[in-house]
Amino acid sequence: MTVGWGVIGAGGIANRTIPDGILLADNAGFVGITDIHAERAKSAADEFGGRVYETAEEMLADPNIQAVYLATPPSVHAQSAIQAARAGKHVLSEKPMAVSVEQAEEMVRVCRENGVVLGHATMMRFNAYHAKMKELIEAGDIGRPLGVHARYSVWWDPDVPQDTGNDEEMFNLTTSRQIAWRQIKRIGGGGPMLDDGVHALDTMVFLLGHVQEVSSFTDTLTRDRDVEDLASVMVKFKNGAQGIMECYSAVPNFQGRRVLRVYGTEGQLLALETLGPPSDKNQLFRLKSDEGPGVEAQAEEVDVTPALMYEAQFRLFSDAVEGGAPFPIPGDEGLHIQRIIDGVFRSSETRRVISIAD
Repeated sequence: MTVGWGVIGAGGIANRTIPDGILLADNAGFVGITDIHAERAKSAADEFGGRVYETAEEMLADPNIQAVYLATPPSVHAQSAIQAARAGKHVLSEKPMAVSVEQAEEMVRVCRENGVVLGHATMMRFNAYHAKMKELIEAGDIGRPLGVHARYSVWWDPDVPQDTGNDEEMFNLTTSRQIAWRQIKRIGGGGPMLDDGVHALDTMVFLLGHVQEVSSFTDTLTRDRDVEDLASVMVKFKNGAQGIMECYSAVPNFQGRRVLRVYGTEGQLLALETLGPPSDKNQLFRLKSDEGPGVEAQAEEVDVTPALMYEAQFRLFSDAVEGGAPFPIPGDEGLHIQRIIDGVFRSSETRRVISIAD
């Protein structure tokens, strides 16, 4: 069986995930797309071979569609997911799952009540280098994991338009305005924490498990915006390990801006350029000394066969829709990440350590 996919939102991410995900997965088929801007939906449909739906309601009424992919800004994820679930469609939501814990909880509840699969599209869990790190950690290769450090920095142009209050205008993304809505809190929910930090946190959780506590600083230092432009986050995992995450949108791009390092009692794992979109620059190193922990370890590159992250995401979700194995990143995982993000902002505001509920 081929799962028929409808895509809500024809912005930048859809133009990457449709060809690199839906079209490549052998159990997925691209049926059609809808967008607040009809011409943008038509352009995507012409390029990828699907039909254009004038509205989401029209798409959700089509029996040829079994699953929908939410490629819209976060502020409308919850509304679209709930609408789709009540129409009996399975839902794969882009990250972050919503702009609040309450919205994410409602998404999980409604999808569960309507018997549909809800997935969180944090595709970096399907990066083969991250999968290899998890395999080595679980095999005890670096001993007991004690900590993780992630840095994810992407320069954002500060000269994009300010919020006009008109969603249709702010969602009309062109090359020069491609990140306008990401610097508007009511649409994006936050700044780099919600766009990039969510991936770093999710990968940390993938490697070391759920988070128990979070402490942070988030600030806006370089631009007239209502979202942060830098964040420093500390987490404590349920297994006792600790983590540090940094994300910036105001620092010019630099080498080392995408780094992931896991520390263990017997060694370390260091991944370069893996936090980000698909790249041929991904590398993984193992640092471990055969002469004991008192001798400085030398870096040894680990051989990894790259994987197609988006293809894996849509193939595995389609498999879950067909009754196969559960999707590896269910809505509950997206909700846990949403709770961490909420904790990040509450900690910064209150200057307190925040407990994360499950």
